[in-house]
Amino acid sequence: MTQLKSVKNRLLDAKERGGPLDDNYSLTTRNPLSKYTKGPFPPIHYAHPTAVFDHLDVNTVGEWEDLPNGKTLAQPFSPDARNLNQHPHLKSLLFAAIVEITNSHDVSICTPKAKPNPYTGKTPFSFLIYNLTEMQIKTLLEKRIWSSPAITFSTSTINPSCPEYLFSIKGLTTIDNNRVHDMVKEVWHNQTSISFLQQICESLPENMKEQANHTLQCFVNSLKVSRLDIKLRGNTIAPVFHVYANGPLINDDNTWSKIRTFLATHTYAIQA
Repeated sequence: MTQLKSVKNRLLDAKERGGPLDDNYSLTTRNPLSKYTKGPFPPIHYAHPTAVFDHLDVNTVGEWEDLPNGKTLAQPFSPDARNLNQHPHLKSLLFAAIVEITNSHDVSICTPKAKPNPYTGKTPFSFLIYNLTEMQIKTLLEKRIWSSPAITFSTSTINPSCPEYLFSIKGLTTIDNNRVHDMVKEVWHNQTSISFLQQICESLPENMKEQANHTLQCFVNSLKVSRLDIKLRGNTIAPVFHVYANGPLINDDNTWSKIRTFLATHTYAIQA
């Protein structure tokens, strides 16, 4: 205990502490979510439909599926995510962030478990968040990337759809996106590609063929190409063209993988 202070000194102490000094305090309280970068951020494109589960023990995924509903995944943007020894610390940071963002008193988080022996040396990077409401899941997924001084992470559904990113084209001596788009479109609509897609449809039950054919046509027609301007030594430009299509249209991982492999192994060249 110390000696009693004057009212003036107590008010000065309160000001130094940052305590409320007026009736408008409740209206000016800082929003706890303002610490998170507003964005927008570039979209995240995964290499294959189940990339968020890479290097994760499949039995752990089965256990996660049995946990209470209201689930999503979080992938920290940190080198520590690739270090199992750092996962408990990341779990604590994620937990604090998720509670703050969702204002949930029921949320829980599980750390990923690596595949059993033989040990590959690669670490899973997706943490499970569960016991969320539909609105809380919507909040986390709509922003997709949450970045604060404490932690930066992305969120994804626990049952991801097929990706939009398919492959990249290098070595083209052009920076004309439209020209590359037309080149890829021509390959995707040639007789070889048409026959390949028809074979996929023919392998399906009769009652599914018509819808499958329509879906695959929509898929190839959704082609998008974007250019990434890479420069090599000597400031030499070497553009890379990323090729996309509406992957979520295809609800079967094996079918998507077959089509992606077929399209990616074609030769794409600008005609002189």
